[in-house]
Amino acid sequence: MIEPAEDLEVLHTFFDALDAGKACGHLEALAIPFLVENLSKPQQGVSRFQENPPIHIELLVREEDLPRARRCLRESMHLFPERELDVVEHGVDGEEVLVQAAVCETQEDAHAVKTALTEAGLWATLRKIIDDEDASYITYSVEVKGYDIEKSMTVIDRWGGSL
Repeated sequence: MIEPAEDLEVLHTFFDALDAGKACGHLEALAIPFLVENLSKPQQGVSRFQENPPIHIELLVREEDLPRARRCLRESMHLFPERELDVVEHGVDGEEVLVQAAVCETQEDAHAVKTALTEAGLWATLRKIIDDEDASYITYSVEVKGYDIEKSMTVIDRWGGSL
């Protein structure tokens, strides 16, 4: 069994207790040690849309068990879909192909993602996206070179988990 004092990584956050229970069963079947952290908050009365969900369960595993645990839940519950393996690196004219690594609603968030990628030694650029149907809806795309997409997703996952 895992001790709460150990250095653990969040495997997945569930907002449905039944799904969390299923995931625990799948992990137990493969003898992958895990810890359940119930962060749910009891609610009374009418719930508002802006409030956090009433169920909030995190499954934690050791860092060395993380890839195996993700593979287990990918195969059994279709979580953690694998990214495309055959990323195009060069276009027809020999130019490098850029791939979207993240989409942010604010320019500040996009800059923060780009900074995290740059600090990890990856080249990244920002692109402003204006919705064709609603010109007031703007998002920001953080793009990386095609061959860096896997590395960038790892950096973004780690960076997002540290917030």
